[in-house]
This record gives sequence, structure tokens and C-alpha cells, in this order.
Amino acid sequence: MPRRRGGQLPRFRDAAEIEARIEAYFQSCAGVPMREEDTGKAVLDKRGKPVMAGERPATLTGLALALGFNTRTDMLRYRGRAECEAAILRGRSRLEQYAEERLYDKECGSGARFVLENGGLNAPPEDGDGADAAVMDEISARMARGAEDA
Repeated sequence: MPRRRGGQLPRFRDAAEIEARIEAYFQSCAGVPMREEDTGKAVLDKRGKPVMAGERPATLTGLALALGFNTRTDMLRYRGRAECEAAILRGRSRLEQYAEERLYDKECGSGARFVLENGGLNAPPEDGDGADAAVMDEISARMARGAEDA
């Protein structure tokens, strides 16, 4: 990716480009199943699930960097074409889903709870409460106007 001057936001051709980058990020977090050297069978944990090598949790900052933003705050404040904003919001929703699912995991529930309770996935505090709803309303209105123009 070409180097940008400080503060300059990435430019996207369309929502499909963003969605491809988001999917690539989540795939990179998944890791690959470990295999036994002699048999080639997948190594399973105590619950019978495959042990993954290179697996790491998906994070808001990681998603922002994968999309070409300098910081997660830049991504949270991004305002571009409505379909691009909606694609980014769907990516953020996938992160929130991951954190919510981890609430039910005995090993990681407290960390996920902390992220959800302390706004780790929400808009910056200065945007105020209900910022996501306001952004979605704005995106919907802009998409509707775009459909009327077509």
C-alpha cells in the first residue's frame, strides 16, 4: 500500500474493495489448523475442536490498520460514500459479535465484557451517546437519496 501523508485517509474504489479487505483481515486472524506430523490429522483440544496455529483475536485497531487507516479513531470518524461507511460498520459489527460470543466462553468472558462495557467498539466519547444510530440514519438517508438520483 502506498505511503500516505499524516492524517490523510485511505480512498476506496467501492464497498466491494472494503469488504474484501475486511474479509482478508478476519481470515488472517483465523489461523490454520495444526496437524500431527506423522498422520496429518488435525490436532484437537480437550473439547474436540481443532487447535489453530497463528490464531489471534480480531480487534478494532487491527481492522482499522487492515483497511489502511492510521488509527482506530480515524476509522470510527470516517465519512465517505454511504455504501463504504455501511461496509465499515458491518466490519465493526462482526467485531462486536465476536466480543459478545466470547462473553459465553469461560476462559475469556471478562475481557470481552470489559471491551463491550467500556466502549472499545463504540464511537469516540466526544461523538456522544447514540452515535452509531445517528451514523446509520445518515447512511440510510444518503443511500436513499442516491437511489432516487439513479
